[in-house]
Amino acid sequence: MDSGNPLSGTESVSNHSSDGLLETLLRRDRIWVLAGIVWATVLAWIYMATLSHEQHGMAGAAGGAHAHHGPASISFLLLFVMWIVMVVAMMLPTASPMRLTTLLEGMGRGDEALQALNRYNQKKPTDPTPLLAILRISNRYNNEQSFNYAMERLSKIPRQQGAITTELARIRAEGGGPIMGAAMFERSGLDFTLPANSLALDQWVTYLIELKRLRKALNLARTSATAVPQFPSFQEIKGKALIASGAHEQGVKALKKALSLSPERASTLALLAQEQVRLGQAAEAIALYDRATLSEPDEPDYPWRAILLALDEGQTENAQSRLETLTKRHGEFAKANQQLALMILNEEPDRSLELATRAVRFRGGPDALTTLGQVQVQRGEYQKALKALRRSLNTRPNSPSTSYWMAMAHSGMGDSAAARKELSQALESPSFPEQEAAKKQWAQLEASP
Repeated sequence: MDSGNPLSGTESVSNHSSDGLLETLLRRDRIWVLAGIVWATVLAWIYMATLSHEQHGMAGAAGGAHAHHGPASISFLLLFVMWIVMVVAMMLPTASPMRLTTLLEGMGRGDEALQALNRYNQKKPTDPTPLLAILRISNRYNNEQSFNYAMERLSKIPRQQGAITTELARIRAEGGGPIMGAAMFERSGLDFTLPANSLALDQWVTYLIELKRLRKALNLARTSATAVPQFPSFQEIKGKALIASGAHEQGVKALKKALSLSPERASTLALLAQEQVRLGQAAEAIALYDRATLSEPDEPDYPWRAILLALDEGQTENAQSRLETLTKRHGEFAKANQQLALMILNEEPDRSLELATRAVRFRGGPDALTTLGQVQVQRGEYQKALKALRRSLNTRPNSPSTSYWMAMAHSGMGDSAAARKELSQALESPSFPEQEAAKKQWAQLEASP
């Protein structure tokens, strides 16, 4: 199994402060959900009061001839609200531990994430979702006992072989690339024409596309789509395989069929958005990503892709507004925290530091560490900046951007020799975002006595 968090010990945030961040994020989610439930419950009670009034009127009028009845559409709407309350109430026990797990795992606190999942599994032993998460996290943190426990429990839940195989294939692919993941499916013995195995088929086709085994991917996708043509996942997989094979028009047709079977299917909308990007239609792509976000609000990748497109189109204000929304909804999404930190650095330096720190804490990797160092340089916190930047270089050596900000930190401390060394190393790269600024800084250092 794979080793643990490669950034363990490199974060510059204490466990105490990260606990506070975790509590804030969880509290914010609870507030929105509880507010929605309270409001829906109020409406439901209004409906019950209306019913009571109507029944009283019916009792007092012969045959109800003079009783007043509200429009049927309002009655239906309030019944629907009552149904929403019940559905949300049933979902909360599942959503809360999975949200907690996402946050804990994002901060590199794998043991605590496993504890939360184990507690939930004891209450809901037939729910495969936390057990599959245990497989993934226990592998990452070398917890063999939890891994074996999840495998044993999953084997007792019917129709989970496809999901188990998919998770194991992903684990293999993390260490050995797509060829190892594809091999797991190749010898699995699964019937890939069964809708219950559609997730496994989708992952296998993805690996085959990455390996350029396009004919095999297309044959698998077509076979399943032909076997069960009204199943949207199979049409989506077929569309993805056709597009990868260069048959874009046929692929889009298959994706649109999948959408006709499941009108707001987020993954299909995202694939259609990618096709719009290929055609240079950024506005249409952003609109499709927005639909995907509405359909699947717990997935941060869809709004993030829309943000990247907005930035490419020069829509800075639009991108910043979207980043504000994304960082509020998904405070654990490191890339969004990092990007927003850079955008507001001059206007809101304190908040920029908070966002950059959060990006590091949520395993943003060397990019997040470099961003934190940059923010600290701009704030004149040169020693702290050097610490973060050195950690970034330890994880990803030979980064010209990181070397540039190292040079700026050394220059701020008055160490011209160290600054020249870092600038020289940075300028060996043919191009990087700070290249022009690095040249000017080099000229200034050379001109100084």
